[in-house]
Amino acid sequence: MKGEKRHMRTYASPLRNQQGEVVMHVAVTNDVTEEIEKTQRLRESMDRAQAACYGQRTVSSQYEP
Repeated sequence: MKGEKRHMRTYASPLRNQQGEVVMHVAVTNDVTEEIEKTQRLRESMDRAQAACYGQRTVSSQYEP
């Protein structure tokens, strides 16, 4: 993992005391690299499938017996 680019998602929220003053922050960070890479691969696959479908329609619509 050293030297690799990673995608991180962080959620943060202030914690307040009874007077409403912020006394600290809490944050949770998750590595979402795999999720983003899978989503990108799915998008690319869908684009290829869509291009193949439109390509077939174009060829079919130009075919005259």
